Amino acid sequence: MSDTYFLDLKFLASGHADEDELEAKLEEILEHLCDLEGAIDPDLTATLATAEVMFSLGIEAKDNLTALRDAMVLVRTAMHACGAGTPEESWGAMFQEIEQNIRRADATELVDA
Repeated sequence: MSDTYFLDLKFLASGHADEDELEAKLEEILEHLCDLEGAIDPDLTATLATAEVMFSLGIEAKDNLTALRDAMVLVRTAMHACGAGTPEESWGAMFQEIEQNIRRADATELVDA
């Protein structure tokens, strides 16, 4: 049986010439993330001046570790689709993970309004 987990994954982005370039890249990443199967209501917030980026999304999973793994795979897939390389290339250089929060949804959050 699966539960719904909500995750916030915070990254520090680097390698962008300016805030406009970062904003455009983040919009592109979010578009790809929204198209990926398994990502529930993805969103992002960013402080462009400091290049801090928070991806928020829901995941159906059997436990919080599986939810974290699946969320990281989805975010990484969206980033990779936009030109952020793999760990061997530039994943770590372009987006360094600095924080993560995971919580299981309660029943009231799962009822359609």
